[in-house]
Formats: sequence, structure tokens, C-alpha cells
Amino acid sequence: MSAPAPFDLASSANPGTKIKRVHQRRRRLTNLQHLRLLILGLQLQHQLASSGDIKNEEEQEEDKEEEEAAKNKAQNG
Repeated sequence: MSAPAPFDLASSANPGTKIKRVHQRRRRLTNLQHLRLLILGLQLQHQLASSGDIKNEEEQEEDKEEEEAAKNKAQNG
């Protein structure tokens, strides 16, 4: 007599369901990993912004306006 296989597709009522569940678990893990990476990225961005390394859009626009004003003063004398 041969030993039965640990998982026999022919004997299960619906063989595709067990395989699909395994793939769904894998997808959930990758989605969790993706969310963790997004959260880490947002935390890093927040830390950099709070330390002053990254300027927000308003600060960038103000800097451009100040540079333009300085150029105009230099040109107009």
C-alpha cells in the first residue's frame, strides 16, 4: 500500500478554493508590507519637513517671490 499524499486535489470537494486562499494570503502580506512602506515614507517625509530639510510649496513660492523681488531691485537700481 502506498501512503496517501498530504494534500490530494482529487479528493477535495473544490480543489481551487484552497489554492486561491493561499494566493490571497500572499496578496494580503504584500499589501501590508506596502502599507508599512508608505507609512515609513510618510514618517520620514514628516521628519525631514519638521527639521527644515524639505520646504513645503508655500515656502518655495515665497522664496521665488523674494528672489524675483531682489532681481528687480538690482535691475532697477
